[in-house]
Amino acid sequence: MKKSKCFLKKLFFNSFLFNNLVSNDSNNNLKNDSIDNYLNKYVYEPAEDSQLLFDATKIILNDFSYNLKINNSNNNNNNNNNNNNTNKNKNKNNNDNNKNRKSMKKILEIGGGSGFVSEKIYELLSETKNESYNLFNEMTITDINPFALKYLKNKFKSIKKNKTIKKNVTNTINITNKKKITNKTINNNDKNKIKIKIKKSNLFKNIHKKYDLILFNPPYLPSDPLDIDDWLNKALVGGKKGNEVILNFIEKLPCFMKQNSISLLLFSSLSSPDEIFKKMDEKALLYNKINEISFDFETIYVYKITKSKLYNYSNKIRLFSHGKKGNIYKIKNVAVKKSRRDDVIGNIKMEYDILNNLKNENYIPKVIKFGKDYDQKEYFLYKFIKGETLESFLNKKQNKKRILKIIISILISINNLDKKNIWKKEFNHPYKNILIKYPRSYLIDFERASFSKKTNMNQFLSFLKGNYMSKIYEKYNISFNKKEIEIIEKEYIKNRNNLNEIIKCFK
Repeated sequence: MKKSKCFLKKLFFNSFLFNNLVSNDSNNNLKNDSIDNYLNKYVYEPAEDSQLLFDATKIILNDFSYNLKINNSNNNNNNNNNNNNTNKNKNKNNNDNNKNRKSMKKILEIGGGSGFVSEKIYELLSETKNESYNLFNEMTITDINPFALKYLKNKFKSIKKNKTIKKNVTNTINITNKKKITNKTINNNDKNKIKIKIKKSNLFKNIHKKYDLILFNPPYLPSDPLDIDDWLNKALVGGKKGNEVILNFIEKLPCFMKQNSISLLLFSSLSSPDEIFKKMDEKALLYNKINEISFDFETIYVYKITKSKLYNYSNKIRLFSHGKKGNIYKIKNVAVKKSRRDDVIGNIKMEYDILNNLKNENYIPKVIKFGKDYDQKEYFLYKFIKGETLESFLNKKQNKKRILKIIISILISINNLDKKNIWKKEFNHPYKNILIKYPRSYLIDFERASFSKKTNMNQFLSFLKGNYMSKIYEKYNISFNKKEIEIIEKEYIKNRNNLNEIIKCFK
């Protein structure tokens, strides 16, 4: 029922605003009637989601351009101070021209459809009143629908034609009134020329460069057995869950973003948002909601997406493990642990401090660097250890010698932790937080650790006395004196110096 309501809303909206936006625009008065009839027949007609995406884009453009303008202004001031006095004016002009060419920003809209959003952006950037918009000089619009592509080409051809006519009329009036046309006016017009490129592309398939701003209003509705396989339906339905196209977009997105690029992605509460957020986490992308609009049957969101600081280290980032509090990413031979939740701020720093305190020990990962991402979530880099979990090691075919060697290795490491008053808290069930790279063992995941006089040994001995390890002892004919170790354990809590006596209990 939700699906059909949303479909009807998108297909047959009755908003007075949008009817006027479509019918009153001069660029819709196409000479070719067949192309004019494409809208709503073959091409998705703009609706509330289209306006929502443009509103978000306008917010981002204002902020984005303002920051770029400030940065460029500071760079220009620094360069001007370094110019030689003899060639001051010449160098300044050359530097400014080179910087202007390099700083020009480019926009990409994927799935442009009717061109509603792109047209509004074009109009916004073409205004001479806001000089910061001069930083943008190119906009690429893509679609997979051949009817949409033809519609877009006609639309922007008409827009440019009307703009040229308007400019010629203005110049004629100025000449008639004998008004002086200054170089400044001409330069402003030149700066605000936005190059429009329209190309056929399935997501990023035919895109070969990076953009500063990437927009996408995807097909986001779940599929229905009654769906008709036509171009209009392709613009609405995003797969079985409504998010298949979105997930493919996110997968490729980082490759087409610069480090400071921004992407705006629109999706619905019907698109399984949790899967979308999880995918962005996997790709180490930062995201926050810009705006939303709610109906009885769904809520539509626009999210701002940026690249994590982790991309400063490499563009090849993959999620290694996904936890409740944090994620671990792998970058070449380095691992990165980053917090996921705001309520665990400080935990990552504490873990880094503890690992840094143990940096000379050979049983923990070697930490490299601590930092904060753009979203203020903490992370640290450490040397990646290629090993298997204790659980995986014990479940594989082993022998008595190998099992005993690993148990003793872990006991020695835990005794060292206890002497340094570092309480890890997780040795009752150490299946996944001990890595084995035979013959060595490594202790990992110190996110719950703290400096304390409590001992880790009693927790690990509790594990060694449990049913799971009893089956291991029986399988490999390992002798374990449970009663004797309980006596030794009590003495260990007092002085922590009887490690050898504990080791002798395993034969």
